[in-house]
Amino acid sequence: MEITPSALAVLPFTVALVLVVAVSHPDPAVRERALRVLEALFGTKP
Repeated sequence: MEITPSALAVLPFTVALVLVVAVSHPDPAVRERALRVLEALFGTKP
């Protein structure tokens, strides 16, 4: 997949949205999945 400038512009918003879900979602399974997405993106546990 080619990374375009528009894709890079959206990335911070996507990461922020996943982070908000990871912190505030009432369902623990959804929070765990969001944390796994962040871990996959950054290679470490937040």
